[in-house]
Amino acid sequence: LVFFAELYALHVFFTLRTRRAALVSGAGLGALAYVYPYFWLFAFVAFGLVGLYALTTRQWNFVREGLFAAGACVAVMAPFLIANLSVFLHGSDTALTTAIPTHRFIIEKMILLPLCIYATLAAWGRWGRGMGAAWAHAFSERYAFITLLLIAGLIVSNHQIITGKLFFQQHFHFFSFFPLFSLSLSL
Repeated sequence: LVFFAELYALHVFFTLRTRRAALVSGAGLGALAYVYPYFWLFAFVAFGLVGLYALTTRQWNFVREGLFAAGACVAVMAPFLIANLSVFLHGSDTALTTAIPTHRFIIEKMILLPLCIYATLAAWGRWGRGMGAAWAHAFSERYAFITLLLIAGLIVSNHQIITGKLFFQQHFHFFSFFPLFSLSLSL
């Protein structure tokens, strides 16, 4: 529930772009580290994609509020990071922190199917004539956030391509991707 409350707070920040929404979404993102690191990682990547969206659309006020939200996140996470500093620096030999060495690409069908459907609809709207062009603009405004969440799912499911270490893919699959798949297809 805390994870989806944070995604909702991030959505409110994405749509309103106010200081208060930035504070709530940033503090919620920092609190997710205490709840479940896999939820934090997914929300962190989604937050980063929202920041990239703000940069690419040149919405400088949105970027400034995003930096404020990042500061709130660091302030809330600071005790967690300080308390676990030795684990971050030296690692741990428990089964939870042991990773499988790999660089393989994971095809997450629950993420790719909605992305393909959204891409097809957006392409139809962009290159279609008449009603398609008007529909594409409405689609891009309304579904930009869920598309960013789907891209975040694609990134976190394939983090091992960059890091070379696969950390229990099932955590993302069952706790993040099933609900995201249902949400994106219901929209």
